[in-house]
Amino acid sequence: MKTVYTLTVTIPVGSDGAIIRRQLFFSTMKKRNAVWEEMKARGLKCATNIEHLYSEEEGCYAIEQEQRWASTFRRAA
Repeated sequence: MKTVYTLTVTIPVGSDGAIIRRQLFFSTMKKRNAVWEEMKARGLKCATNIEHLYSEEEGCYAIEQEQRWASTFRRAA
């Protein structure tokens, strides 16, 4: 599994309230945070997230884990 760090920057366009959103992908949190700090300094709104790139085997295993968690949660309710 590889981790990808995302940064979504909201850029206002003109005076009519239109916006553009640009999503950027980084290989490390340090690189993402450097750009994030610069965009915040410019007064732009930003949102961050972490995504995972799975191999086929890792993807199947991740879903199996979710199914086990969901069944445990359902029994506890």
